[in-house]
Amino acid sequence: MGIIIKKTITIKDENDWFRVAPPKGKEKQWKDGYSAKEFAKFVSYGDFKELVQSVLNEISIKTRADFIGEPEVETKLPQRGEGRNHDLLLYNKDVVIGIEAKVNEPFGDKSIHEEYNNPKTSENKQKRIEKLLEMIVPGKSIEDLEIKNLQYQLFTATAGTLLEAYDKGNDKCVFLVLTFHEKEHEANPDNKEAFKKFVNVVCDEGQNSQVFRVKRDDDTEGKDITCWFIERDIAFTPQTFKID
Repeated sequence: MGIIIKKTITIKDENDWFRVAPPKGKEKQWKDGYSAKEFAKFVSYGDFKELVQSVLNEISIKTRADFIGEPEVETKLPQRGEGRNHDLLLYNKDVVIGIEAKVNEPFGDKSIHEEYNNPKTSENKQKRIEKLLEMIVPGKSIEDLEIKNLQYQLFTATAGTLLEAYDKGNDKCVFLVLTFHEKEHEANPDNKEAFKKFVNVVCDEGQNSQVFRVKRDDDTEGKDITCWFIERDIAFTPQTFKID
């Protein structure tokens, strides 16, 4: 299994990455210790291939096919508006992996309930949220106690990963969260708790995977797609990386 990182060109290091797939904040977000640059360095120089293989082994997905990895891929979400931006999207014929990289920043600044009820939220975005709920937690309401405090970004990230699998004709995907932390410090506990709460709600009790019915607006039937939810801590220094 190989991994080729590319976007208009083959990306060999973090300089190529910034040139063709910079974060939204450009130079402001491209700094040592920030998730965008640390993730690019880890993919370029760290044990990234080994990490991907360990995730596949954990969930018993066997594949020998090479992966293509595209940074900053935007997936169209239900309704009009901004799509889901994956920090990196990995895919081959067997599985799609949507990756979210974090250092200390949270999963957005609003819960799904706060986003839905924000006075600045348009009717179109409210309809999007309703469709996300229908896809990820069918039968649940935005007012349900177990739903309302979950982070909105985790819904868009999950939906984006599922829809990429759907669009690529795949029935397996992984939403992978990589939490970077300096070697002498612990990973962000708030993010760990937010992710754990989300997984506990969207998956069957004690599980980290679920089968979702996924469809685009012009598809009345849809397709069953299994998604696994995985989180990994990665300790870093400016020169070295180590998977916890």
